[in-house]
Amino acid sequence: IRASHLLSRERSVLAEAMAKVAQGSDDLVVVIRADRKTPHEAVVRAMDVARQLGLVRITFSTQKPRNAD
Repeated sequence: IRASHLLSRERSVLAEAMAKVAQGSDDLVVVIRADRKTPHEAVVRAMDVARQLGLVRITFSTQKPRNAD
């Protein structure tokens, strides 16, 4: 959902937001960006909701920590 944040952990809120962005398209790529502080459950929830909406092209974005050498 781009850089916006959802203020709810409810699946229905996430599903509504994803459906709004997808606008009925099922060929979008869902990019999940999470750091090590993100609960595993939240990542799985996002994947499940995406799949339920027919969004099956899912990938992950990683970023090297700023202080890592």
